[in-house]
Amino acid sequence: MPAAVFHSTTAMTDAVLAPLLLAWLLAVHRLVERPGPAAAALGGVLAGAGHLVHSRGVVLVAGYAGLVLALVARRRLGPAGMLAATLPVLAAAVGNEVGVRLLGDAVHLLGSPADGNALRAVTSGSGLAQVLASAGTQLWYLMVVTFGLAGLAGVDALTRLFRRGDAPARWTFGVALVTTVGIAVGAEVVLAGVPDRVPDAIYARYVQMLAPFWLLVGIGLLFGTAYRTLLRRAAVTVLLLAAGGALIHTRLAQAAAGGVELRYGDFSAPDLAALTDGWQRMRPLVGAAVGVAGCLLLVLAARGRRTRMAVVAALVVVNVATMQVIAQRLIRPMAAAGTPRPASPTSGSGRRSRSPSPPVCRTRSGSTSVTRSPGRRCRGSPTSRRPRRMWSSRGGRPARTVTGTAPGTASSASAAIRR
Repeated sequence: MPAAVFHSTTAMTDAVLAPLLLAWLLAVHRLVERPGPAAAALGGVLAGAGHLVHSRGVVLVAGYAGLVLALVARRRLGPAGMLAATLPVLAAAVGNEVGVRLLGDAVHLLGSPADGNALRAVTSGSGLAQVLASAGTQLWYLMVVTFGLAGLAGVDALTRLFRRGDAPARWTFGVALVTTVGIAVGAEVVLAGVPDRVPDAIYARYVQMLAPFWLLVGIGLLFGTAYRTLLRRAAVTVLLLAAGGALIHTRLAQAAAGGVELRYGDFSAPDLAALTDGWQRMRPLVGAAVGVAGCLLLVLAARGRRTRMAVVAALVVVNVATMQVIAQRLIRPMAAAGTPRPASPTSGSGRRSRSPSPPVCRTRSGSTSVTRSPGRRCRGSPTSRRPRRMWSSRGGRPARTVTGTAPGTASSASAAIRR
């Protein structure tokens, strides 16, 4: 999936979160299927690892804690299993705190941390509406980039939750749903607490780790569900895609009419931009059309047994092609613009010359960071007031010069990556 592979090309920790989540959900399924200390410890280790990798791993820890408590309450897991599930998470939390204190000032955070604005965001009507709208946009994004398969899987998971019984799949899907919604809402609540934050048209980075799981579940539904049941799931998915696209389009239009600048940068949703050709602005109606068309084609193709391998092959080809488009339009131009040219190995005196040290920029919160290129000026410095350039895919050359960010248009990658 481009949503997961993309971050491996930018050296971000998000690259390991998708396989880590898959492993954790498999451990959850194993724990529900055969409760015991060994399965509980494995789930705890993976949940703790997610917490160490990124702060959104807290949602994994919370979901796992709820699952363990539910199993204990139903007397399916004893005290030994509960202890085995708890100790790895506690060890990860303590290790994280010790590491932070030992590193001290060696690690510099870019941007400003969240403050009390998060509480005000969820207690005010407008703030709560913003959080819910942004979280809903992220869930809609998952359905689009998986061509409706995440929608099929999500609808089926919700249906299973309302059935009685202790089937392991029911528990696993329940944990997956809680984790998905928790990450989407939790990320928006935290981002709402960042001072002077510009609202996003979409910022799907935090839920991209969930795309491979829902894609695989959706493929399983295509090949393992009765066709009439599949058609009902597809009808609900198509409705969600169309309604979501229309609502997001309305939100962007209202923001533009009110003069509100919504951030839409290179890291907002690169795979969505590739599928909709939305490199300069978000195109929710086109995204809805892509999702609906893909969902209907997959459902129709799944009707015949002979076309199943063709469906899987088509998904692989489309995802590989999408990743290539992202590499051409985003990753390579960004690398060419941000990579400094190496200095000559030796100077005239025969000594090895040293490249000049990159400047150190100070953020609003007072922390410092080194710019990616020695020739790049710090934002806010007296000599840095020059127009920003938007880069095209043709040879990394500047396509046009812009001096601001229009509502729903692309912002610089450096502004998005700091989060």
